[in-house]
Amino acid sequence: MPGARSEDAVPDGEASGEPHLRRALRRWKTFLLKAPDYLFWAVVVNLVTIFGSCVALAAWTGADTGAVSAAAGVPTVIFGALLGLVVRGAAEEVPRLWARNLLFALPLSIVLVWLVAGGVGLVVRGAAVDVTHQAALTGGEAMTTADVATASLHSGRPRSHLEINFTVLDHNPEISNCAPGSRLLVTAVVSGSGKGSATVSRGQVVDLDLGGAIRDVSLTVRLDDDSDPNCELDVSVSHALLHN
Repeated sequence: MPGARSEDAVPDGEASGEPHLRRALRRWKTFLLKAPDYLFWAVVVNLVTIFGSCVALAAWTGADTGAVSAAAGVPTVIFGALLGLVVRGAAEEVPRLWARNLLFALPLSIVLVWLVAGGVGLVVRGAAVDVTHQAALTGGEAMTTADVATASLHSGRPRSHLEINFTVLDHNPEISNCAPGSRLLVTAVVSGSGKGSATVSRGQVVDLDLGGAIRDVSLTVRLDDDSDPNCELDVSVSHALLHN
């Protein structure tokens, strides 16, 4: 209608060449008077999101809280810039809708980042850890029933089970053929205490319960008591996987 003013109309101050400082102060006054509750909650939501994320990040990564909090300066500056844009978009009487919603762009972005990071974190936390490269047995060559082979395994993320199997070969294949019928007694040791144990055949996959989520486990391997004491076997780990 003639004479009607749209929400996105240019304020009179801009058309009349009003000084920038006076125009900025007038916009601040408009924003504070017309939308005080909105401004209050926008500030609260942004600050809680920014500094709450810093605390959560410090707890998650183990980083120093002070160092992580210092990084909050970046989103805080971004929030200040957005606030300036909001005030810049304030009309004579009512702050524009796009300007009002703009202040929630930052916390929404932070929440989305946390959702993605949380999803990735859950996948990583639940993934199995291949520790085959750590499982080189000490004492695994020319083993007899009197010998014990050992290995130490470590996982950066706690796991509750060890899946493992072994390769067993005759140390002197030209004079003995003990490997095909060989059996091993395997024990997982956590903090000096034996947890999961099993007797396995050559090549058999066994899953040992570690008695809880752990990061470090030792492994002991013996030849089964029924093995021929005159046999000498070379024992190595074919595959080792820590998982939940």
